[in-house]
Amino acid sequence: MELLQLRYFCEVVKWGNVTRAAKENYISQPALSKTIRNLEGELGVKLFERVKNRVELNEYGRAFYDKVSRGLQMIDSGVEGLKLAPDSERGEITLIVKAGQYLFPEFYDSFSRRYPDITLDVANFTLIQRRILSEYDFHISAFFIADSGNYRHLKLCWPKRNFEGKRFRLFRVFAEEYFSQLQAQFMEEKKCRFHNNCIIHMEYALRYF
Repeated sequence: MELLQLRYFCEVVKWGNVTRAAKENYISQPALSKTIRNLEGELGVKLFERVKNRVELNEYGRAFYDKVSRGLQMIDSGVEGLKLAPDSERGEITLIVKAGQYLFPEFYDSFSRRYPDITLDVANFTLIQRRILSEYDFHISAFFIADSGNYRHLKLCWPKRNFEGKRFRLFRVFAEEYFSQLQAQFMEEKKCRFHNNCIIHMEYALRYF
């Protein structure tokens, strides 16, 4: 008995139709039907009854589904837990963007292309009420405009707990490289894109929440 058989079994239960379940899972209907027949053969009992254009669980099927669905949920939960472990390169990073919002879409796209397995859950400053500040992994904010040179300093901040996690390190290194390159570009072009008569300057300061 294979894990994929059990997942397909649950998909048929979900959709109540083998053809629909096959379509949703991008496999052929005959292949899925064979998978279910093989599963029933291994168990020695039928799991479904055909009712008009649907298939429904019989007594054995309901008892089996109850245990299988809970088992698959536990497996998926365990896998997701490992993905979200600090040392994983996969998972989610939560971020508040308090300053430089107009710069962020391109940053977001560039980061997502480089690290497609890391999801950025982004909120602007007006939405941080949904959780306290310390629950976010990072936030981008700004100092005031400096008098000398009319520079605006952005800072990337994170709580101490995220100092060593692998995906957090990847994010910090990427952000530093990205904005350093952007700073050099703006300095070369001498174009104002952030504030009246100023040139962007990006600086990162370690600050704990």
